[in-house]
Amino acid sequence: MSHAKITYDEREVIEKFLLRGKTDQEIAKELSRHRSTISREIDRNSLYNMNYVACYAQIIYEDRKTAPRKKYITENEEIIEFVSKNLKNYSPDVISGRALLEKHPIKVSTESIYSIVYNDRKNKGSLWKLLPSKRKKRKTSRFDKKDERGSLKNQVSIHDRPKGAQNRSRDGHFEGDTILGKHHQSMIFTAVDRKNKSNFIHKLKERNSAGLYEAVKLMKEYYNDGFKTLTVDNGKEFACHERITNKLDVKVFFADPGKPAQRGSNENFNRQVRRDFPKGIDFRNIAWNKVRGVMNKLNNTPRKSLKYRTPFEVCGKRQFCAILI
Repeated sequence: MSHAKITYDEREVIEKFLLRGKTDQEIAKELSRHRSTISREIDRNSLYNMNYVACYAQIIYEDRKTAPRKKYITENEEIIEFVSKNLKNYSPDVISGRALLEKHPIKVSTESIYSIVYNDRKNKGSLWKLLPSKRKKRKTSRFDKKDERGSLKNQVSIHDRPKGAQNRSRDGHFEGDTILGKHHQSMIFTAVDRKNKSNFIHKLKERNSAGLYEAVKLMKEYYNDGFKTLTVDNGKEFACHERITNKLDVKVFFADPGKPAQRGSNENFNRQVRRDFPKGIDFRNIAWNKVRGVMNKLNNTPRKSLKYRTPFEVCGKRQFCAILI
């Protein structure tokens, strides 16, 4: 079948056959065209609700061909500038969602932002370096790595969590994890509330269960009654889980081995923490106030799950205000 544009002679045939009551498929067979080509021609080049007329169809086609081409999103300088400014602080998804929440004059989808970024890279630009992941190509996350660590004693399964933790209907139910530093010589503890996304980050004095317990103890002092449960993986540093439950009145639950997606909120949060503390960093050289500064910054970062409000806005610790530039 031909892939050339529909000609005026073909348009006359289409008009004639339509008047005879022929179907799109019958017309396509007569012209050796695909049926969808004929149906698109009729839909695009008919005048409102009028019947298809060849001479009018030709005029509509020629007008459309000579009309000024609409700029693609990747060529819109105003939108590109808007994306470039805000990528320094926020992810594409947050920029898109927050723009709607703030009723910003510029509206741009997450996919359009990625299109702008990677089109810029094709032109040897460096916008991709502002992405949270700093990836040159988009990558799909996969949670399929086998967990070969041994189990700890007297673990309580994630499936035994209270209903408020399972369905994210109650505050105070956190997911926790640790992030290792350079050569596995240092570590920080991270935790994020499953419902309101408020977080806690602390640098461990010791890279073991004793250091982990002290971090959770500080977190309990920070949140008090707002810290009820903690869901973690099967790392050996959580061998102090019974002590946490008995001494701090915080019930600890363990995800199934090799199932990090069961703690998806914390996995995603750790990726955000890595933007400030990339792999290879030695936490022993990081000041305590620097860690606390990252914690405060992330508590004031909009989240998609919160309809692009920040954890502190949701918790009432900060009033809503416009943040995009």
